[in-house]
Amino acid sequence: GGLADVLGSLPKSVKKILGDGGDVRVVIPLYPSIRDKFAEQLELIYETNVWLAWRNQYCGIWRTVSDGVTFYFIDNLYYFDRKMLYGNYDDAERFAFFSKAVMEMMSMIKFYPDILHANDWQTALTVIYLKKKYGHIAEYRNIRSMFTIHNIDYQGVFDFKILGDVFELPEWEKNTVEYNGCINLLKGAVTCADKVTTVSETYSREILTEFYSSGLHFILRQANDEGRLTGIVNGIDVDYYNPTKDNEIAAKFSPKDLSGKAADKAANPEETSGYRHEKRAAWLLFFSYSLLRQVRVGEGDELLQAFRAQLHLIADFAGGKNDGVEKLGGFIEHRYEGLLHADGTAAAADVSGQPQKILDVHHLDPL
Repeated sequence: GGLADVLGSLPKSVKKILGDGGDVRVVIPLYPSIRDKFAEQLELIYETNVWLAWRNQYCGIWRTVSDGVTFYFIDNLYYFDRKMLYGNYDDAERFAFFSKAVMEMMSMIKFYPDILHANDWQTALTVIYLKKKYGHIAEYRNIRSMFTIHNIDYQGVFDFKILGDVFELPEWEKNTVEYNGCINLLKGAVTCADKVTTVSETYSREILTEFYSSGLHFILRQANDEGRLTGIVNGIDVDYYNPTKDNEIAAKFSPKDLSGKAADKAANPEETSGYRHEKRAAWLLFFSYSLLRQVRVGEGDELLQAFRAQLHLIADFAGGKNDGVEKLGGFIEHRYEGLLHADGTAAAADVSGQPQKILDVHHLDPL
């Protein structure tokens, strides 16, 4: 997803700008896909146990270096050896452990950064812990925190029963994370961070409104009034995502020569089998992330009118299907005789869609 792209490209770009004077390091859970793909490149540098409230869990720290950036991976099979990265019943505990391990590993590897940059609710506790649990320790005292909101709808909302038992926060810190009667980790991170950023300047303004903020507009307005909220446009690695020299796609292409895209479509039969046998060529429409309530794709009919001449429209959503995608898919299939597929590739797409307006899929009733 977009966050993965940022974590892959941003550290490398920052290191390139800072040169030898910059020390950029990234910490990620050791998910099975990482372990399987990079096993030979990983070096185990530390093994310990990390306390999380009453739990005392194993923590292995693996390391590799790429493009001058040091990557650390937190190893714990119980928490991270899962088929799904998110959406597990114990996500609160999983990412509380990860956040605690990140803070503890600083002393283990003797590295205390100038800036701690955390992303979304899953790592929000690192910002909260820095302010509320570690800030009094001399080595941590000068660390500044930046928290980036990629998707305001995912806020890490939990019952207060786990405030101490899972999040290891005392009762007197209840107000730090409280919002609408629940624990809200995103709110806590916004409150504690020295800087709060979003994925664009436009998004940083949008989330100040009640409509776009999923209820956090009061907290975000306060951060904005204090000069702590700003928007920084997400970038991509134009060397890695370059179809003129990408060896991972079936055929290379460029804006001046698109002939290779036919081979890219043919190389993705699961996404294109619905139209390959048709005499009439269909459009493959690619969205870079899944359609949720807040994703901005414009009014559905307005967006799709441009393809009215095409009797077969294939919509592909990189983020996978969910309730919103299913409803939009039904609308496309009924109105435009199209097909809906997920998990395709941008290289095969005829059109890439970047959301701009709110789309309420509940109003997309087939006519």
